[in-house]
Amino acid sequence: MKKLLAFTGILALAACGGEDALIGDQISEADEVVQVEEATMESLAGTYVASGEDGDMISTLNLDGTYIDTANGEIIGEGTWEIVDNKACFSYEPAEGEEAQPAECFGVGPVAEDGTVVVTAEGGEQMTMTKTPIAS
Repeated sequence: MKKLLAFTGILALAACGGEDALIGDQISEADEVVQVEEATMESLAGTYVASGEDGDMISTLNLDGTYIDTANGEIIGEGTWEIVDNKACFSYEPAEGEEAQPAECFGVGPVAEDGTVVVTAEGGEQMTMTKTPIAS
């Protein structure tokens, strides 16, 4: 699966089954979507990490509306993000020869005291990640 987005990449890897060891059992189905009351670029910008036995998948959301995804130190996706209907929506920059895909949106829950946050895809799949805010 070539199309990898911030958050989407993590959920997509689990759905494909090819990288289960990368993210372990961190994917679940949502009974209830909990997200921040008012999502802003400032509140969502930061580094999100999903860890597994084969390494980390990292999504960095920058304040300038760009993002970059890495897995085990290798860039696997990048593009732009924005807030739409209180969700983080990502547009993927396709590689040469790839077809552009529509933006995908995710609800992002509040950050817990331990730094974890639940991210929910439009289809209801959830991922618990660790968030580090952008330094101000």
